[in-house]
Amino acid sequence: MIRDDLRPEIIDQFRVYVIQNPAIHTPMLTLGGITFLWIRHMDLCIVAGIMSNTNPTLVFEFLFRFVSVCNASIGELNEEAVKKHFMLIYEMLDEMMDFGYPLNTDIQRLETYIVSENIHGLVPVRHNVRRVTTEYPTDVAWRQRDVKYRKNRCFVDVIEKLNLTVSSQGMIVKADVEGVIRLRPFLSGMPHCLLSLNCAVGPSEGHTALFVKVDECKYHPCVGFTTLNGDSCLSFVPPDDEFELMRYTAKRNVRLPVRIHAVIKKKNENVWQYQLNLRTCTEQQLHVTDVVIRIPTPHNAVHASCDVQLGKVKWDANEQVILWRIPRVQGMTEWMLRANVHMTSEAITPRERLPLQVDFTVPSLTASGIA
Repeated sequence: MIRDDLRPEIIDQFRVYVIQNPAIHTPMLTLGGITFLWIRHMDLCIVAGIMSNTNPTLVFEFLFRFVSVCNASIGELNEEAVKKHFMLIYEMLDEMMDFGYPLNTDIQRLETYIVSENIHGLVPVRHNVRRVTTEYPTDVAWRQRDVKYRKNRCFVDVIEKLNLTVSSQGMIVKADVEGVIRLRPFLSGMPHCLLSLNCAVGPSEGHTALFVKVDECKYHPCVGFTTLNGDSCLSFVPPDDEFELMRYTAKRNVRLPVRIHAVIKKKNENVWQYQLNLRTCTEQQLHVTDVVIRIPTPHNAVHASCDVQLGKVKWDANEQVILWRIPRVQGMTEWMLRANVHMTSEAITPRERLPLQVDFTVPSLTASGIA
């Protein structure tokens, strides 16, 4: 899909250069006044050539989305797949670009325009949704107009991952939250949705003292910003499928659902005593589930006798760790683990006192405070 200012044979310049320089990894090359932006995928090079002042981020985003669309429609994109499904790939590229300009990269929308092969047999299709016409009826490329449901509903999930580092004195060294807001809409027509959050989103700076501070936000292309009752909120027409509305990172005022205090004492020359206190800091009606605590032991440990007040504990001799598993623990409670680790006479070095690791899940609670 070539613009008027580029000749079809320019790709030969890039091909010859790459063959002569197989170890090249530079993502941008300038040859004969033309800049080539390219990525490697399997045994292929996906290339775009530009002559004007073009945003390279846009070009690379299109290249990666092209690979994703091909993987979703024909399986793994490689040389054999290109030979087998050449016409299908060409038609998809024709719909994705218009005279060299990116137009549409949504696989669900693209499958309504491809006729050369049975793309519908390769891509899962929801049969309760009617097909759109073969022309673009709207500028909302990610949704069809004639979607219908008997009951309009929308499910919102806020999922967060807490990354926390605590010193041996109990001081927080690092704490950040990686969050994602996912939507599952079952909405008819072209719904215009507003979502108000207690975090500072969009360009508005008003009332930020009342908001949760979030950083590094990334939004779905359907998202815009508007004002509702003086507060900034998200405005969007959602795709007709489950999707990620927003990704974010929070690094301030992170709430810790659990706290752990560990004490290790030397009982005698060959025995070390471990005492671990687990305290849940959530509200009492909430529960922390799927708790797994990994307590490393020295490399010369030969046996460990453990006792816990809640859950199950065992010593893994292969990984040299004590595993404490608790399926479910109530909020605002405290539980203890005691262990005696028996070792050979070889001395333990400070480097072997590795940090313990904790994995857990807290339903109905966000560590960032976003809601």
